[in-house]
Amino acid sequence: MRRFSKLKSRVTFFKPGGGGFMPGEESNVEYYTCYAHVDNVWLKDIEIAKTNNTLNDVTVTIRDTQGQYIIENNMTFKILDAYHQDKEYRIKSVQPDYQDHKFVTIIGEVVT
Repeated sequence: MRRFSKLKSRVTFFKPGGGGFMPGEESNVEYYTCYAHVDNVWLKDIEIAKTNNTLNDVTVTIRDTQGQYIIENNMTFKILDAYHQDKEYRIKSVQPDYQDHKFVTIIGEVVT
């Protein structure tokens, strides 16, 4: 069972939004900010991650928003801490926790 005390990192989700500075360019719009539990690739899984090209993936667990905010695969997110500074992640997967309906697990791959 996960506990709320593990939600220590601030995460901001962005959805594709309005136009950018140049014609045809899109910018992302801030959508939702919350606290999350962030998990990188485990040391024992590094060789598998290298093989699958998922070495830079992160798993983020957030509280279920109960439909107020819908996190989707076309979104990106940033983790607001020193270890993930200046990195943006593309959402690969959003998975509700069916055993504990209080949480949602999001897998992201590094973009920048």
